[in-house]
Amino acid sequence: MIVPDSSLPPAASADPKPEDLVLAAVAQILRPLVGLLLAHDVKYGSLIELIKRLMVEGARERVPGAGGERAVSRVSVATGIHRKEVKRLLETPGEEAPLAGRSLAAEAFTRWVTDPRFHDAHGRPAPLPRQTGDAAAESFETLARSVSRDVHPRTLLEELLRLRMVSLVEDRVTITNDAFVPAAEQGEILRFLADNLHDHVAAAVTNVEGGADRFLEQALFADELHPESVVQIERLARQHWQRLLRELTPQLQALVDADRADPKTADARVRIGMYSYSAPMNPAREHPPAPASAAPPLRGRRRKTPQ
Repeated sequence: MIVPDSSLPPAASADPKPEDLVLAAVAQILRPLVGLLLAHDVKYGSLIELIKRLMVEGARERVPGAGGERAVSRVSVATGIHRKEVKRLLETPGEEAPLAGRSLAAEAFTRWVTDPRFHDAHGRPAPLPRQTGDAAAESFETLARSVSRDVHPRTLLEELLRLRMVSLVEDRVTITNDAFVPAAEQGEILRFLADNLHDHVAAAVTNVEGGADRFLEQALFADELHPESVVQIERLARQHWQRLLRELTPQLQALVDADRADPKTADARVRIGMYSYSAPMNPAREHPPAPASAAPPLRGRRRKTPQ
């Protein structure tokens, strides 16, 4: 059955404090990230230092007067961090993690799997001759030039080969993966993870704080499934993503091309994603009992981030 997904643990009372609800939500978000930290041997002290720094930076951006002469006092009051620590953090700002930015390799890969010019008779990404010749209208060189004329096609091919996204056999280039998941570069994978999760969480937080459905941020949830059904659902989700990718990418590319040719400043960005996840049911964590005052769960409804 399909049910609304409750991500909050049971409240201690019928009327929990707002900060308790926020902490419960943040705890649910952080659980998989704590697993990532442990897997990469990141210690508690490093995490605490990071959280303190992020709270100071956030307070400077959001608390009135926190950027002026009384910044230390205002930030200390807002965050609960000792004045001496606030002063240290303000005097030694950390480096902001950059977005992954424009990846020509990812753009070339996406265009290859979505543009019919580079497909075979079955609508799949076709093997391409490395260079344009008399017998071939489309080639990897054509694909690379359609993405950027500032980078030589050979350089772009070498990058895709390094990431193990394509193979080169007898001067023909073939896609080896169904999705752009670089196998050779952990740093790039982590940047994609950070960018995707940041924007997903930012969309949800903006909707919650603003009290309006400004950004699309919804999901379906179902439980009481057999493992075989989960495999089938995952397959269906990937098929829908591929369909969305094929339909949406050309429209986005047309807007990108038009805006690049427009003399007006183009300084906005957008990210559109889709995800699926499955795990064994854990009633104690995934579906905690609701407070006595809460309404019974609705059945067969689409889950939406609370507004």
